[in-house]
Amino acid sequence: MSEPAPFPLPLPDETLAAMLRLTLVSGVGPRTRKALLEHFGSAEAVLNAAPSELRCVPGVGVKLTSAIVAARDEIDVETELELCRQHGITVLTDLHEQYPRLLREIADPPGALYVLGDVQPCDALAIA
Repeated sequence: MSEPAPFPLPLPDETLAAMLRLTLVSGVGPRTRKALLEHFGSAEAVLNAAPSELRCVPGVGVKLTSAIVAARDEIDVETELELCRQHGITVLTDLHEQYPRLLREIADPPGALYVLGDVQPCDALAIA
């Protein structure tokens, strides 16, 4: 499956919330996240998938399936996003245009970046 086309800033709230929720699931690292997104097409679809569907993804067993299902109710991304807004922090996922291009090219890019300030084109090598 090809990489999804980046959204302009900002992402729709429900898309950003689902992407962040998936990123925050304990046990879902960058490679598993990528496999889930390739299999289901979106973070929303991953989070709404039945446990039997989740286990069809390589690397997703019973324990991780339980964590993903529990994330629907246990991970409060709305509060996380509100705290970020209050402090002027932007949450970027790889669906954002401003997500660093070089990070997109590595095998296991982070699912979310917390950015204080603006990302400028001249910052391409300054992300830490």
